[in-house]
Amino acid sequence: MKLKNPILPVSEHVPDTEAHVMPDGRVYFYGSYDRDEGIWCSDIYKVFSSHNMEDVRDHGISFRLSQLKSNTAAFIYAPDCVFRKGKYYLYTCCRDDTEWVAESDSPAGPFEKPEKIEGIKGIDPAVFIDDDGQAYYFWGQFSLNGCKLHEDMRTIDEKSIVKNIVTQEEHFFHEGSSMRKRNGIYYLTFADVSRGPKTPYGGVPTCIGYATSKSPLGPFTYRGVIVDNAQSDPKAWNNHGSIEQIDGQWYVFYHRPSRNSPHFRRCACEKIDFDKNGLIREVPMTSSGANDFLNASEVVFDGALACGFKGGCYSMPYKSGQEESICGIEKNCEAVYRWIRFDGEKTAEIHASGEGNIRLVFRKGKHETVMCEVRSEGGVSRKKADLQEVRGIGELIVEFRTQKGFRFDRLIFA
Repeated sequence: MKLKNPILPVSEHVPDTEAHVMPDGRVYFYGSYDRDEGIWCSDIYKVFSSHNMEDVRDHGISFRLSQLKSNTAAFIYAPDCVFRKGKYYLYTCCRDDTEWVAESDSPAGPFEKPEKIEGIKGIDPAVFIDDDGQAYYFWGQFSLNGCKLHEDMRTIDEKSIVKNIVTQEEHFFHEGSSMRKRNGIYYLTFADVSRGPKTPYGGVPTCIGYATSKSPLGPFTYRGVIVDNAQSDPKAWNNHGSIEQIDGQWYVFYHRPSRNSPHFRRCACEKIDFDKNGLIREVPMTSSGANDFLNASEVVFDGALACGFKGGCYSMPYKSGQEESICGIEKNCEAVYRWIRFDGEKTAEIHASGEGNIRLVFRKGKHETVMCEVRSEGGVSRKKADLQEVRGIGELIVEFRTQKGFRFDRLIFA
């Protein structure tokens, strides 16, 4: 099985994911690290990697804020990393709007010899190396700046700086830029404020949007949304990620918050494709991630695997954070699991706490089938039902018909 969502262990809260296939053939995931309640990011980075999107290797802590001896900021925000001539360069930013670069002989770090990048003030560094070997550096919030990067990968060409490459007003740009190139077209992805209730910053940046150009420094044309994480948590606020081609398949990497909070964000991925004009089709959040589907009898349906919530419920850790339940449940809440394959499973086993009615629904296209209804009185409830007619790939909807105080731990099919 390939990686399902979230793609990292549920206890590892890595948002702002930049995914890069490195020379050893593995894809490496670089991101911030959420650790504490009510705080964006922390003072460390961790690196994870995968081979063919079928495993996850934890490489541990790759960089610490304390390495920046002259910096007084409390946190390090979204990073990026690139390979150039035998070295790996990690780019980081701090709460005080300084940006830094460190290097390593390994894509997993540790990254050392950090130096401040002069001539830059902002957040969310992104680095792109074009086919001709020229490196470019991007940074900024609300409006994006970019320039050429010198061969040392540590200093910018200040004469080449272009400001307002994309803006909030014209392109719905909030922050979190990332650049890739495909068939001669430059794809710039970013946190997108085109949807959601209006705020002083525009909309709520729950989307990964994108713009395209024939030049790395623009001009760029806004093209739309790739994925929207608004239903991942009642308090979902932002999104930040990247696109990357792995073994011929393109993916979008992004994050989802949890715990009824905009924080405790986790990395997820979705397969994407391009139309004949090179535009990316929007995709929904899924539970299946890098898989085309998950077999119902082979997975445990807990809070972490849900790809969407309605009515105010959310995922929350239990059992020392290794699994997650669904909490905050009130009448008419729902949890969605997408894409799930059923093949005549007969028994639904529900583990829960408290009393409540649960209805399981299978949605395939516009057609919905009520699989069964279960009255839970806490503990384990088993429902034998004739599910022989429920076959194919679709969405599993868990509908809650209960009052406050009910906790849904997991659902198992057999």
